[in-house]
Amino acid sequence: MKEEFQAVGLCLVILLLTLVVISVIVLLLQRRKGRGFLDLSGEDGRPGRDGEPGPPGCSFQINASGTIDDGYFISTGSQPWELFCGDAPTCTFYQIVTIDNRSDTSTPDSLLGDMSGHLIQYSCSTGLWTDDGSIMGAPGNAGGVLDFAEFFAFMSSSGTNDNPSPIIPGDAIAFPNVGPAAAGSAITYDLTGIYANNSGILLPNVGTYLVLFVATAAESGQVVIALDNHSPSFVEQTNYIFGRSATNSQIDGKGVIRINTPNTTLSIRNPQNDNTNLTLTPDAGSGTNVPVTAHLVIMQLA
Repeated sequence: MKEEFQAVGLCLVILLLTLVVISVIVLLLQRRKGRGFLDLSGEDGRPGRDGEPGPPGCSFQINASGTIDDGYFISTGSQPWELFCGDAPTCTFYQIVTIDNRSDTSTPDSLLGDMSGHLIQYSCSTGLWTDDGSIMGAPGNAGGVLDFAEFFAFMSSSGTNDNPSPIIPGDAIAFPNVGPAAAGSAITYDLTGIYANNSGILLPNVGTYLVLFVATAAESGQVVIALDNHSPSFVEQTNYIFGRSATNSQIDGKGVIRINTPNTTLSIRNPQNDNTNLTLTPDAGSGTNVPVTAHLVIMQLA
């Protein structure tokens, strides 16, 4: 009987120890998940101390007004990149080069060639220069009108008449008088052209031009912009034909035209396949013989 009680007691001790071990394991697992015993949340701990300040970062140092010369790369203690490096020896200094005035564009050898318009950088930690390439494009054309000139003709019954004869098909209206023009304008009146009756406006420069004209004609009819492209005959520009059906009234036109050949002559003509002469009316609208004028304005836009 005594042995039986001892066996039962031993079993109870083993069972109790097993429960204790299981409870300890459960407690450890729950604490590892941040929870207390029996799945209860524990209190937050106190905040820790602030860490020590880190080293200062590199600000983006850039000098946008960058003329460089031979002395710029010599250590003087006063160059912008040297000053920046003194405060931040691990940083990089950037320079936009507007003008490269070096006498030898191979020194330093990492900046080979004209650096104008380039972004270059100096590494304070390595002491080396690097060319990051061009960031400035070629200058564009100046805005506004590049060149302009006005030409005109008198039509008088008693005085000057610059177009005394009817303008037959294929012939040009003469605008021999020069009005306001840009200083040093390259747009000029060509009195002779390269062949007979091809007088017109000489356009020495390739570009895009705005053409405006007005004249008073007695007959109904048409006129066309024509170009002399250094060939034996002028070339009528069929997308620039202007006309009106009324008589003794103004005929006018305007258009933007591209000139692709230097020294091209532009003229306003009676179309060569037309069958009507055009008479520029002298003294149009005047009862006292006051001359009337025809005008041609040309502006180079690009």
